[in-house]
Amino acid sequence: MNSPPHCSLQQARNCLEHRGGIVGADDCKGTPTFKLSFPRVKLFYVREGAEVEVSAGSAIEPNEGQSHAQIMLRLELQTRQFAVGDRLSFSAAEFNSIALAVMQMGEHVANRLPPATAPVAAPRAAAGMVETTN
Repeated sequence: MNSPPHCSLQQARNCLEHRGGIVGADDCKGTPTFKLSFPRVKLFYVREGAEVEVSAGSAIEPNEGQSHAQIMLRLELQTRQFAVGDRLSFSAAEFNSIALAVMQMGEHVANRLPPATAPVAAPRAAAGMVETTN
């Protein structure tokens, strides 16, 4: 999982852990800014040939002469930029998107692991245990 969004999430984690969330030159990798990319879910419908994003509380207006609109969704890459010295900060919606991305990465890795097997118990003698009888 070495795609740019996943690498930038790892770099953000490193920045939060090692620099208290303050962006350093190491985070920027020789560029003027640190670019944090993560997938987000976009809900939308098409009205008169253009995508209209659906947000909380927004009214959905179907095309002229139609009683409803088809709501669609897709993952879309969102990018935030931070300059050296900026503090990493996220809105609640961005945090939810980042959490979803981390969950997806975990599922991606878990699906590629070999099946778990039952642990094999070490023989008692090998573990330094001696069986005694009374």
